[in-house]
Amino acid sequence: MFPFMLLLFSVSLYPSFSISTDTIFPGESISGNRTLISQGGTFEMGLFSPGNTGNHYIGIWYKGLPQKTLVWVANRNRPVSDPLSSELKLLHDGNLVLLTSSKRQIWSTGSTSLVPNSTSGVLLNNGNFIFRNISNLSNVAWQSFDHLTDTWLPGAKFKFNTSEKTVLVSWRNLNDPAPGIFSASMGSEGRAVFSLFNRSKAYWHCHDSTGYDFELHPSVKTEDMINFTVDSNENGSYSQYSSVAPFSLSRIVLEPTGLLRQLVWAKHTQEWKVLWTQPAQKCEIYPFCGASSNCNQRDAPLCDCALGYLDYLKMKDRLGRCERRNTSNCSGDRKDHFFLMPNTHLPNNYDSVMVENTEA
Repeated sequence: MFPFMLLLFSVSLYPSFSISTDTIFPGESISGNRTLISQGGTFEMGLFSPGNTGNHYIGIWYKGLPQKTLVWVANRNRPVSDPLSSELKLLHDGNLVLLTSSKRQIWSTGSTSLVPNSTSGVLLNNGNFIFRNISNLSNVAWQSFDHLTDTWLPGAKFKFNTSEKTVLVSWRNLNDPAPGIFSASMGSEGRAVFSLFNRSKAYWHCHDSTGYDFELHPSVKTEDMINFTVDSNENGSYSQYSSVAPFSLSRIVLEPTGLLRQLVWAKHTQEWKVLWTQPAQKCEIYPFCGASSNCNQRDAPLCDCALGYLDYLKMKDRLGRCERRNTSNCSGDRKDHFFLMPNTHLPNNYDSVMVENTEA
């Protein structure tokens, strides 16, 4: 009898802090390969490392797909290097923080509760991570859907005409989730008008009054459409969308190239299928091809080096056409020659000089 009582006593002194499948409670943490998994098994949350960078971030991604597809990133600007000793911890005051190996706080939700140990964090099956009151589950104190990164998921409110306006910001590149130069926001004189920006310069607008005159991919059928809605309340206006069967997974993402795309997951081919891409003309995105280059929507590849005419011919002979990935080698600091380029649109911030004629 005595050993049994001793065992009960030891358990009460050292309670288990294992994380439940989709929920994190006050005092619990996530580190290493430990993750939260939404109740329906659609999404997973934990530490991830893009490419071979050695940098680790807290993120949410689709669970079980052949290639990890991120939909949300917490510490975009401040990665951690050691995933085993770093931890995402829910403090007893209701604040979720990311701590380095030295216990230095580098990211937090900034949310606190008046009553200690009253808040839990839950990863929902729509990809939204929320803080809610343990005794009142309808009381949501914080949610990742209010802090979108580069991806807009079904059910998330894209807010406009409000102080908490939603803005999507692209990754810097495919291996760096830090904020890039491209952004997307909505709202123009009270209408749900989508706009894309390179820093502060707008390069595409959706002019339809509903905000959705997107040109669908030619292979997309009518039944593949996505339902968009626009609504308002006392806090402002917002837009939402939902997926239509047979596609249960859908996402709208602003890519590092400046393209805004909607994709759906095709189970039969195990790949993402593009519903639409905007701008439809990639050359509308400045600077899609890089410095000292030109973009030709009617040619393949799109990008050529915009050098002096003689240098341009030499480069074509030597390298063939400048591929999209090679235009960073284009250089304008050679002897210039002028030649005619019809149907060309210059960037909004171009510099002009007066010349006598276009003869070399």
